Amino acid sequence: MSSSVAELKWLKVVAQGVTPYGAAIQVPLSFSAARLFYVRADGEQPFAVNAPQPFWVFGDAGSTATPGGHIRVFGKVLSLPPNQLTSNARLRLVSPATNLTLQAEEPDAGTTSPRDSLSRVSQHTNFDALFKVPALLPQGRYTLSVSNMADHEGQVFVPLCTFINETTPCLDSIDIGPRLFAPFKPDMFTVKAPQPGPGRSATAAVAAAIQAAANNGGGVVFFERGTYFVNGPIQVPPGVVLRGEAMHLVSIYFAEDTKASAPDAYVTSTEPGSWGVFNITLYVTAYFNAVVRTLPQTDGFHMANVRIRANSYFCHGASGGTSRGRTVDWPADVGVAVLLAGTNLFVSDSDLYSSGDVISTRDNSDIGATYMQIVNNTMHNGGTAHWGISWKQTIFELNAMRGCSITAMGSNYPQYTHNSIKSHVCNIWHGDNSYSLVFGGDREMMTLDGGGGVYYGPVEGPPATSGTQLKLAAEAQGTQPGGAVCVLAGKGTGQCRRIVSSPGAAAAGVAAQPATQSRPGTAPEPPVVSGQSVRLVPCTGASTHWRFDPSNGSTWHNVENNSLVLCANCDPPGRPSSSTACGTQPFPEPLVVFPEDSWMREYDTDGFDAPDPSTGHIRNKKGSKCLAPLCGDAGSSVTASSSSPPSSFSSFSSFSSSALLCLVDCDGAGDAAVWHVYTQSHQLLHNATGQCLGTTADASNAWQLDAPFDVPLDSTSHVTIMPYVGRILFGGNHYADGGAVQLYTQAIEVTLFNNTFERTGGLTAWGRQEETSYAWGANLMNEFVYNVVLEGNHVWNYNTQPAPPKVPGPEYYPGGSKTTEPWFFGSLTNDQGEPSEFGPPKAFTGAFNRFIVFRGNRVMNNGGLVVRGTSANVLVQHNTIELSDVGIYVNYTTTQGGIVLLDNQQPPNVPDNFNPYI
Repeated sequence: MSSSVAELKWLKVVAQGVTPYGAAIQVPLSFSAARLFYVRADGEQPFAVNAPQPFWVFGDAGSTATPGGHIRVFGKVLSLPPNQLTSNARLRLVSPATNLTLQAEEPDAGTTSPRDSLSRVSQHTNFDALFKVPALLPQGRYTLSVSNMADHEGQVFVPLCTFINETTPCLDSIDIGPRLFAPFKPDMFTVKAPQPGPGRSATAAVAAAIQAAANNGGGVVFFERGTYFVNGPIQVPPGVVLRGEAMHLVSIYFAEDTKASAPDAYVTSTEPGSWGVFNITLYVTAYFNAVVRTLPQTDGFHMANVRIRANSYFCHGASGGTSRGRTVDWPADVGVAVLLAGTNLFVSDSDLYSSGDVISTRDNSDIGATYMQIVNNTMHNGGTAHWGISWKQTIFELNAMRGCSITAMGSNYPQYTHNSIKSHVCNIWHGDNSYSLVFGGDREMMTLDGGGGVYYGPVEGPPATSGTQLKLAAEAQGTQPGGAVCVLAGKGTGQCRRIVSSPGAAAAGVAAQPATQSRPGTAPEPPVVSGQSVRLVPCTGASTHWRFDPSNGSTWHNVENNSLVLCANCDPPGRPSSSTACGTQPFPEPLVVFPEDSWMREYDTDGFDAPDPSTGHIRNKKGSKCLAPLCGDAGSSVTASSSSPPSSFSSFSSFSSSALLCLVDCDGAGDAAVWHVYTQSHQLLHNATGQCLGTTADASNAWQLDAPFDVPLDSTSHVTIMPYVGRILFGGNHYADGGAVQLYTQAIEVTLFNNTFERTGGLTAWGRQEETSYAWGANLMNEFVYNVVLEGNHVWNYNTQPAPPKVPGPEYYPGGSKTTEPWFFGSLTNDQGEPSEFGPPKAFTGAFNRFIVFRGNRVMNNGGLVVRGTSANVLVQHNTIELSDVGIYVNYTTTQGGIVLLDNQQPPNVPDNFNPYI
């Protein structure tokens, strides 16, 4: 604590909604809303209130900024008081030779920001600040810090510290200079194709112009006004851009393909690098995987003024079949218009129609997209408007999205990687967009989906857990680099940190412990072997295979050669392999057999044809999806077998849970046959016969975090380790005619502000656990402020029956756990009634939702606000409910304390704490 803080005069106030982990404090009226002040509990260190919280920055070149360009800062409390047009934000840039402080620009300040001359729906100065970089600023790296002038002296600057990944856990600077990705050469190479186009292929002419540009080391492939018929794909080398005379003057029609012949994408790059597409219209009128695709290592992609019309059901009715010479045997919503991955990606001012998804990173490697800007586009979606899987440091604003099909689904920022080491979703600005007509799929207008994780349980007390090191009291079921460690119970509850490193990723080449192959009736001694990296393969071949069944006298049973332990998708789900080599884009996903989960139900992962004897590859019965051996982390899979040998792969889903023994090939060379025993608790317990080259777990079981916990943990602390989904800012968006906007499963420091709603299904914080997960998802430190419900009428999902194998009964019903009807705003969890899901091995009965704020929201009619389930420390303040049969309801039976209601207005005819279902 600084001497200036120590000398402050302290005022004693009474806390409200006190729990062992938090409380609400009403700020005295004598305090200014635009001043920095400090709060402390008796005997505790003080912390600042109204200090700026910068989350991340975005330059005019994405990860960098250019002299004369701009830097945008995103976070919270960037300017005070909130919701004002004039920003008080300051940005300090420091280098060895420069110390410069910039003042935030106004939205119409004439910068190069895409916000220029656009009427903003709402005031975002509290969350978004733009700073113009002086044109003569010396190039170099600058450390950044932010002030909101709340101390009235401009002395309190908070350093930037952005978690980028586990190797860059605290980025505090930005490079100012030329764009990092290669600039495009101005040399022009015109496509010389005969016009008019019908019947006259432009394929060779396009290829010739692209080759000429490539030979030049880059350049512009120029399309004059006209119509171009092309056999796809168009493959663009790095440093080359496709540019038309104008979007409305140039159109490219791609030859129609089938599932078997369609390329991965019709416009893509030949190898990673920078490239672009401008001023062109693209037509696809048959099956497509993607229209435009960036490779995962792309650094620098620009697409602007591009119109896409991609309809896999062109000239067809809803039933498919054959029509006008075209035959379809695929779902109506296949394909994606723009499939992205990489860094520094820019999509703007485009008009995008897709009978499937519009913009997505789904199934385009595990990398996702970072430093991406998607601005001022019109999207017509038959599937989703966007799949925001593994988006990071992203601006998504001023886009207009409209469902154009009965299958149109909402958009999302999900991660479906469960207990693997893959994606996280964070640092997203989602501002001033509009969504409408979303009734397909699960009907959400916007959701954070996924859940999953690798651990829930206690930690070791200090000194084992101290500083940035965390030791677990038990072994986790996998690694989670870049993920979140959140305290759900015990000392320090409500805190979260990011993971820099975890056990299980240590030195390779350690031999597994050999043992004798077991025979029927002789159970082996089970030494614990964990954290090994193995290659998991089907149980095929001439060898004898055994299953250990502890429920039947601890005996071993023979299993037929076609039994399957684990396999993974070679090609992404929903898209068949386009080659006999089983595809080139791995999409690893362990088979989950018991209990059945939503992934299995959607993609039918339990139905397979017999393995190809020459390759060992397996074809999924649904869509002939290709499956093959895959390297995976031992102990991270869920397996099952049956009490009798299976007759076919298609019956695999009916197997009962038990231990399973199967052959694995550790290094893929086919020369190391190793038995592994899996148990119902999904842990690898035994390794026998042979040596397995892989990695071994860190014996210390120590996890390294990005920062110490403010409140140190002890042996009472229980943590969940899960993928990180957080620091997403939703502001000024308009939602109409669709389902809910929901923070589903885990959400950390997410804020929704100044959004408007018409005929939508609710706005909720919804912490919950996903099926077959080792962790518990949680909503922590999320805010819903100054949102307005213009019309509360909406479609109710009250009569849908659940899918097997769930217990019979209504899954959607009025007042049920799936929705918030008849209220609108809600803090809820999945503990009150159906749907009933399978939980992790260790039960958790504490609060899923904690430190949730509903402030200044308004329901103009037909709605209310509900707090229920295992919610705790929820502040409901200054909310207004009008023209409604319900108001604000709190279920004090299930909630776990700390629910504070202050200065809310409810309809005069509604009793206090009214629930029409009681």
